[in-house]
Amino acid sequence: MANSSAASDPLYYDVSPEYERYTKFFLIVSGLICIISIICAVVQAQNEKRFYVVIISLVVSIFFVICIYLFFKRRILLAEKLWFVNLTIFILFLQALIYIIFVFIQPYPLPPPTVPTIRTTTPHSTTPRNSTNSTNSTNMTTTPRSTTSTQKFIQGKKFVLTKLYELDDT
Repeated sequence: MANSSAASDPLYYDVSPEYERYTKFFLIVSGLICIISIICAVVQAQNEKRFYVVIISLVVSIFFVICIYLFFKRRILLAEKLWFVNLTIFILFLQALIYIIFVFIQPYPLPPPTVPTIRTTTPHSTTPRNSTNSTNSTNMTTTPRSTTSTQKFIQGKKFVLTKLYELDDT
């Protein structure tokens, strides 16, 4: 048996070729999802400039994952580190999915509707000042467009209290 040829010897693999094929397939699927996400971000970046950051992030992530995969294929990373390669590919996959969701679903709220301006007038008080009464109070209520504004005058100072009630769309 010592004279057996190398062709008849069983092959030894650090990592099963089946696991390497699964890793390569997972990398291709993640890369396709990432490219789709980049295309969607480029289309939406025409309207929203903040999607350019998404594009840059995805390109850098693809570059990083491909470098890790090549390190594994050239055996710079040991065979036991296949879990790390799969983890980086999985993170790229999740990142691409999250960015697709971020691009298509707009979680940011619409701008608030404009609120009508409140105009207040200062009434002239003709009440004479009483020396025995130290507080001179006058209450006035105005209602412009479903908004109530109460102005209170205490010793010459003006206090404005505003409370919004129902908004009518007329």
